[in-house]
Amino acid sequence: DLVWSSRPINDGEAGRFTAQGFNMRASGNEHVFALDALVVLVNRENTSISLSLDRIAQIFAGQITDWGELGQPPGQINVYAPISSMGTWTAFEDTLLKPRGLLVTSDAKRLPTAIEWSDAVAADPSGIGITMMAYVRGAKALNIEQSCGLTSKPSIFSAKTEEFPLARRLYFYTKGQPRSRVARELLAFALSANSQEALKNAQFVDQSPELLPFRDQAGRIAYALNAQDEDFRLDSMRSLISELSQASRLSTTFRFALGSAFLDSKAQEDVVRLARELRKPPYRDRKVLLIGFADSVGNYNVNQKISKARANTVAKALNRAGYKEAVVKAYGELAPVACNDKPAGRYLNRRVEVWVQ
Repeated sequence: DLVWSSRPINDGEAGRFTAQGFNMRASGNEHVFALDALVVLVNRENTSISLSLDRIAQIFAGQITDWGELGQPPGQINVYAPISSMGTWTAFEDTLLKPRGLLVTSDAKRLPTAIEWSDAVAADPSGIGITMMAYVRGAKALNIEQSCGLTSKPSIFSAKTEEFPLARRLYFYTKGQPRSRVARELLAFALSANSQEALKNAQFVDQSPELLPFRDQAGRIAYALNAQDEDFRLDSMRSLISELSQASRLSTTFRFALGSAFLDSKAQEDVVRLARELRKPPYRDRKVLLIGFADSVGNYNVNQKISKARANTVAKALNRAGYKEAVVKAYGELAPVACNDKPAGRYLNRRVEVWVQ
């Protein structure tokens, strides 16, 4: 009746369901009930601030074994990792190690619980480990350096926008409406506002919209101004900064496949959640902007048009959900939130952001 998964259904699994007549990726069958982000931990005495994904993978694979190789005082790196059966480890392995053809070092200390992953690193000045966003505890979470110079900070907001490089979705899958009452009630609760409040109170990553002022996002603007490519438009960038400098961004962000303005199953549920939020008193007298963006592949003017089409798609969906006052804007490939050199980064840049003035 109901399957819980800490990763999206893969093509092989989806194909087997399709053969039975079920599209498990459709909005009625695929349900994102929460978000998460894996974070890389070091001891609080460690002066490291950030690491790249490549270096993190090399550390966990045993290719980098001494802190001196990372600009720290020399000393052996002690790797702590979840046991292999944990979903957190599977997500880390699938995201960082397997794409690089790497295996975890045999010297890693494997631990069975999230509390142990964090506390072992917190007690070891030479330690490094991973955990979920809610379990940093007494350790220190590192920023992630991206290949193009952008730096991502681990935060609830960056996990909600899914722009932290190790962010992930948590799913329920069903074949239509579950048959048993208990399964229907569990699914209804998991997708409800009450469930999101429970997740928030437990310091997990809920999906309720969260505001972040423009000044707290200055890093991506500075990057955009200093990493100008041949399609950069200074006048458009000035317009964007002028438009948003007195605004705050909502964490709800809509993303799109290449060349598409189609809303996926999560986006369709987000639209309903966002419309409900925007009808509440804090937003009733404020201007809401839907700002479309694109990746940097292709012609600048074409990207500008598709970014506007994406914003219009979200506006129409919000209208159907009962909120009609949103203003549509589009800025093409400006102000990226990720590097455009890889498919994962380009996907993050094909988006519609929600801003409130």
